[in-house]
Parts: sequence; structure tokens; C-alpha cells
Amino acid sequence: MLSIESVFILLVILAAILDILWRKIPNPVNFSLLLSGFFCALLGWGQISVLESISSVCVSLGALLIPFALNIYRGGDVKLCLGMSAWLGIEGGLWVIALGVVGGGILGGIMLLFRRKGSKKSIPMAVCFSAAGLWIQRFGPPSW
Repeated sequence: MLSIESVFILLVILAAILDILWRKIPNPVNFSLLLSGFFCALLGWGQISVLESISSVCVSLGALLIPFALNIYRGGDVKLCLGMSAWLGIEGGLWVIALGVVGGGILGGIMLLFRRKGSKKSIPMAVCFSAAGLWIQRFGPPSW
């Protein structure tokens, strides 16, 4: 039988795989993550309340609105972060964004080293955000 955490893990990994393969995260995956986060909070199965889940999505949206408007991140990446925020809360959601951005910089540098001449592949940011989300879900936000 699947645990509640397994739903989060499966959807986040699926988003990363689809971003690698298609450079797109389908809306059903992102909305399933978002709605399951709200649903778990509503039923008290998660670690956060419904109010914190909704607040977390709003705060994460505010943090990603300008990068989205500047075409730094695509809509699927933003929706993925919002879905993870619904599960992880405000602090966890902001850490996912911060660690994902750092991971994206590292992955982008690696891709630059190994790219072919004339190739303009985009960075699959869902891999970075997903890895950050799985880390935060498993170990919690850093406590500095």
C-alpha cells in the first residue's frame, strides 16, 4: 500500500523524468501534486495545515512571478514548485526554490561543458527543483 509520502515522491520524480524527455511538465502532473498537497493538509494527513498549504503556494508564487515574467523559468517549473509548496509549507517551499536555483546553476554549467557546437538545449529545471523537493521532504529545511 502506498503511503502519503509516496504520492509526493512519485509525482515529483515523474515531473523530473518528463522534463528530461519532453522539456515539458504536463499540467495533470503538476495539478495532481498541488491538489494532493491541499487534500492531505485538509484531512490532516500532512505535516501542515490547510491555511499554511495555501499560504505557502501564494508565497512561492510571489517568489517565482518575476522570474517567470522574465522567461527565466517556464510555467511547468513554476507550477511544480507551487505543488511542492502545498506539501512542504512556506519554509520548505522557499528552500525548494533556493536549492533548485543553485542546482540549476550547477547543472547549467555542466551542460555548457559538454554541449555540442550550436546546441541550445534548455536546462531541465524540474530535475533541480524535484531533487530539492525530495531532499526537503526527507530531511527538512536546513537549520542554520
